Amino acid sequence: MYKQKVVIADDERVTLQGLRFVIEDSCPDVEIVGEFYNGKDVMEYISTNPVDIIVIDICMPVMTGLDVLKYIYEKKKDIKTVIITGYKDFEYARTAIQYNCYTLLTKPLDFDKVTQVINELCKENLENILSIQESTKHILKEREQQRMLLTYFMNSILSFDELSKKIDNIKELENKCCVVELFSNESISYESWCDICEINNQNINIYCVSSSENYAKLLVFFKENKASSNQMHLNLFLGDIVHIIKASFGTTVTQNVKWYDSLREIRSDKGTLNLDKIADYFLRYIMKFTDEENVNSILYSCTLDDYIEISKSLVQKIGIRFSLDFSEYIRRIENATDIQTVKDLMFSIRDEIRIDADFPINRIKNYLYDNCGENLRMDKVAEYFGYNYSYFSRIFKKKIGDSFSDYIAAVRLERTKELLKKGISIEQIAEEVGYDISYVKKKFKMETGLSIKEFLDSEGV
Repeated sequence: MYKQKVVIADDERVTLQGLRFVIEDSCPDVEIVGEFYNGKDVMEYISTNPVDIIVIDICMPVMTGLDVLKYIYEKKKDIKTVIITGYKDFEYARTAIQYNCYTLLTKPLDFDKVTQVINELCKENLENILSIQESTKHILKEREQQRMLLTYFMNSILSFDELSKKIDNIKELENKCCVVELFSNESISYESWCDICEINNQNINIYCVSSSENYAKLLVFFKENKASSNQMHLNLFLGDIVHIIKASFGTTVTQNVKWYDSLREIRSDKGTLNLDKIADYFLRYIMKFTDEENVNSILYSCTLDDYIEISKSLVQKIGIRFSLDFSEYIRRIENATDIQTVKDLMFSIRDEIRIDADFPINRIKNYLYDNCGENLRMDKVAEYFGYNYSYFSRIFKKKIGDSFSDYIAAVRLERTKELLKKGISIEQIAEEVGYDISYVKKKFKMETGLSIKEFLDSEGV
């Protein structure tokens, strides 16, 4: 059996010895784990060691008993405290009570009273421990029942008869029920979604089968099988949710509700997910994904077919949004044989979009303009900006509209025109743009249809 840990503290050795003797002799459920002569040592001990009860004198050297009580009140609220004092002073009592002290014992000590107080505290602590254990068992049981419900909901091999052995309120699961999808405009933490789903409603049971920061999907079961009253109870529940989210997070939610005659019908229905709406949600937040948890939470109850349909819809929307051709990705998604493959493809698309959005096209243009007289090679430029050759080539052409070599030629031509207008000699221009003199003249004529002299005349130079 668990023995509660007790610390005793007094600057008088005789008092400490007396406390130890009577507590060990008359309090079978405790273990004295520390004896101290000043408050500072007490505080240092309890800051790093588990303690259930402290019996401490008010007048202690270095740090008083009231100082220790204050520390416990602020940092260690689960420790029960008993104060010993040689003074019948109301101010001491009031301060001790302020710090949640259980009781005050005056000197000379009545040791029968000491053991009575210690045993009372032990009983109170034990009742609290048993209550927490019972509550924990209840929570674990609820979680296990929800896990079983999700297992059934996800079209597993679990039968309804097998489920009925695991779920306490199985009769209610035979009643009419509904799936509610909630989409918020702002981020809501997982813990907050859980709190919201625990709104006290005696007429319905709610299971949050999946959730993420901006989305939650609920299974709602009704304790009565009456269509009119069930609709009313659902409307009240959803109204409460809208109000709470608006008041707590300053945002609104959209709802999607689908009714079923029973849980059996839900599992047989492939339409329980609003796939297009989820795809819209993904598109909206695709750039915020940091790991798979965001995806896993919202798609917790999806089958492979669900993943494929959501992903195809999302990829098509992304392609339109960013003017990208993802036909190869769509083909690979359609041919996927497991969910992980689909998720890996989606995260590859996400990474490509992120890189694409961050591609420093203006810096690259400036670099090419400033260095157009050098021997510019695409592999070297790609390396300079931290990209591999094939990716740089593809994104460069998409962003610029020309191949790398054509763009360099255009930059050199524009640079040649600028320098000609400034009266710079052809020799200097050739050096600036990286061509020899004859090639500058030939290239200029080829691109503009004018000789250099004709160009200068047309510009009045």
